[in-house]
Amino acid sequence: MNTFSVLLVGCGKMGAHQAQLLTDHPDYTLAAVCDISAVLSQELAQNNDCLSFTDFGTALATVQPDVVVICTSNNAHATLCLQAAEHTVQAIYCEKPMAVNYSDAQAMMSACEKKNIQLIVNHQRRVGHDLQHIRTLITTGAIGKVQTIRAYCPGDLLSDGTHSIDNVLFLAGDPDITWCFGSIDDDGTNERYGHPIEDGHAGFFGTHATPTEDSIRFEYACGSLRPDFTSYQDLEIIGSAGSIRRCGDLLQPNVFINNNEAGELSLQLDKGPWVFHPSPDDQGGPWNSIQTPKPENYINTAYTRLAQTLRDGTIHPMNGHHALRVQEIIMALYESARLHQRIELPLTQMEFPLALMRQHEKVLS
Repeated sequence: MNTFSVLLVGCGKMGAHQAQLLTDHPDYTLAAVCDISAVLSQELAQNNDCLSFTDFGTALATVQPDVVVICTSNNAHATLCLQAAEHTVQAIYCEKPMAVNYSDAQAMMSACEKKNIQLIVNHQRRVGHDLQHIRTLITTGAIGKVQTIRAYCPGDLLSDGTHSIDNVLFLAGDPDITWCFGSIDDDGTNERYGHPIEDGHAGFFGTHATPTEDSIRFEYACGSLRPDFTSYQDLEIIGSAGSIRRCGDLLQPNVFINNNEAGELSLQLDKGPWVFHPSPDDQGGPWNSIQTPKPENYINTAYTRLAQTLRDGTIHPMNGHHALRVQEIIMALYESARLHQRIELPLTQMEFPLALMRQHEKVLS
């Protein structure tokens, strides 16, 4: 079976990780890597036996890849995606977040749709065995009707919270979110990945009830506003007949259920901020662990699914339409914090609200 040729741009830590995955993957041939740093590009090219470039346009014209992989800083995602879409590529696999503002994310989606290019955004937990299993528990009624889903993570909302928002949407069946309310902790100085970031962000968003569906409420907290005892991408799903917890990425097993059946575990807070989870207790408890398949590299799984999509047209679970919805919600949460009011969707603010907040503060000072 023919492989798909790949041009990867962005040769930092994530780029190096994905380059190795692509080199080892039977469905792909890593043809070239590109970075504005000649040192990084040449080193990664040598490690993966491929061509090295420092100019993205030259790399595209020379390699003519089937797939472009974008692993640069967040502020470059949109520009590089739009540039790649001008060429005859079949797919663009872009690191999260999709973009830094809603306008750029819409432009990315539009450009790819016009050229029939698959746009994939790296919300890789969506294809993970643990979230897949939790979704199955939800759809089979293991905890009744889902009422609230909570998510916690360190980091800023745009760079790390993008995973949290995508995770909860996936678990809820990707409903249409109708409103957002956010609050922010920001000293006005921090930047990361080419854009401003806040110290902490927290808030709520949800759906409106319909004649056939109850409303679902989503709650999240990241950075300085998350509870200290939560870990990276903690999730809590509360239903009418029980609840499920996903206790971060590192703990194994990391999925637990409390659904009024006999249990063996109780919630315990051990020493340190990363170990709040159901644990064995002499007195027992209401929680049971859920055994899921052995963890694998979910990005590798996403690449396997992309190859399938390119060959038979199967819809990729990490497609740009899901990512665009995540981008809209994130920007609405920032906009809510900026305006101090609830935001009804669809979002009308096309710029990055946090940047607008910073600009306003400079004017006042």
